[in-house]
Amino acid sequence: MRSIQSLTRRRRGELKRFLARPGHPKGTLSYHEAQGFFFVLAWAPALVPPSDWISRIFGGGEPLLESSEDSAKMLGNLMALYNESALGDRITAPRLPRDCTFRDDVMANLEPDAPISQWSRGFATGHVWLEEGWDSSAREGWDEQLNAVVTTLSFFCSRSVAESLAESSTKPDTTVERLAGSFRDVFSDAMAAYAEMSEALANPFSQSREEEAAPAPPGRNAPCPCGSGRKYKKCCGAHVH
Repeated sequence: MRSIQSLTRRRRGELKRFLARPGHPKGTLSYHEAQGFFFVLAWAPALVPPSDWISRIFGGGEPLLESSEDSAKMLGNLMALYNESALGDRITAPRLPRDCTFRDDVMANLEPDAPISQWSRGFATGHVWLEEGWDSSAREGWDEQLNAVVTTLSFFCSRSVAESLAESSTKPDTTVERLAGSFRDVFSDAMAAYAEMSEALANPFSQSREEEAAPAPPGRNAPCPCGSGRKYKKCCGAHVH
């Protein structure tokens, strides 16, 4: 089993400061956004080389670099975070990085500076970018299940996304806070389901056509966490972004 060398605390600090440096193109990802973005790359339907994704980290543009030494250092730190976030997931199991955790106050996770909110934005950025690959590779009948998983992992992107999902619920007394708690509880399950779908796509002959079935996302056939009484896949799980 290959081991993945983690970034040291010093290198994490360097990378965080670098990504937050004024002068980068608009849309440059933050440190935690990059972690969510790399999770998508880890489980993309096809391998995405660094030459393709590096510019995406910087909003499709060129980063502000002060010297060739600066360039080499930051590229090394980015690759280390990629290896830790992406390749590490492949070796162990999908999980949030140790330094990207939920805040105790569930509503605080919708604040723009919350680690989970940033992770979700990075995830959404990556999934939207590679969505066509998922659409062309996904097995028949996966739409509802994949939508449910992507919705869960994108929920904390922003308060507006959360409010939109709450408003779309069929139960009048559904609140953003109730949904936030529910999606927090199934977040790790959704990460696992996303990875399992990717694994299934990588092994197209693992099941016969008659037996094809995507891994069940959290609560897929259970009542939706919002309390509508409908199945999760037919309620909040049917909405993406």
